[in-house]
Order: sequence, then structure tokens, then C-alpha cells
Amino acid sequence: MFESEGKSQGITCDVLGCFADPNTDTGVAKALNDNALVYDGRLVVNALFQSNDPAVMAAGSVTKFSRRYGRSSPVQFYNSREVGTRLGKTVIDLAIFDGRLFRDSSGLCAGICMAG
Repeated sequence: MFESEGKSQGITCDVLGCFADPNTDTGVAKALNDNALVYDGRLVVNALFQSNDPAVMAAGSVTKFSRRYGRSSPVQFYNSREVGTRLGKTVIDLAIFDGRLFRDSSGLCAGICMAG
């Protein structure tokens, strides 16, 4: 639950996975592969932290940005507070505002993906 425009909002989620170890378990890698998610040593995400399935979002040591952004470091090397804040804002934007806040924003990627 969070506050938006003076009223409480909730977001439903089918699965929430939290992984602290930067090494991906082979079972997790197999599950990602079996569900046709792009896995290239890490789960590949775009500037909005979405995998190739827009309903699957991720950040942290298990992810890396798509090569379409050029060469960049795995997400684990970025500031975790900044990544978490941006992921949270993206989730809220997509769930509540249907992606209107970041739809035309190149600044989100420029601040994270292009570093490095």
C-alpha cells in the first residue's frame, strides 16, 4: 500500500522473488528459460526494469541491461538505493498511471543504463 493523490493505492503481484546472492541458482535460470525470458548470464531488462515479458520486472544482482543500450555494467554495480527507487517509481507508474510518466522519458535510461 502507498499514498497517491491523497488516497491509498494497492498493487497486486502474483510472485515476488527476492534474491540476495549474485549467483543465480540453476533452478532459477531454468525457470527463466522455460518461461522464455531472455537470460544471458543474468536476466536481461530494459530501462524500465522489464524483461522481454513486460509483466516481469527485476533489478539487482540477477539482472543486466539489454545490449541495445550499449555497453553497461550489470545492475549490481549501480547504487542499490537509486535502482530500488527507480524500480519502485516504475512499478507505481505502470500500475497506477499506465506508464504515462516514463513513456517518453529517456532520462531514466540515461541516468542508469548509459553509465559505464
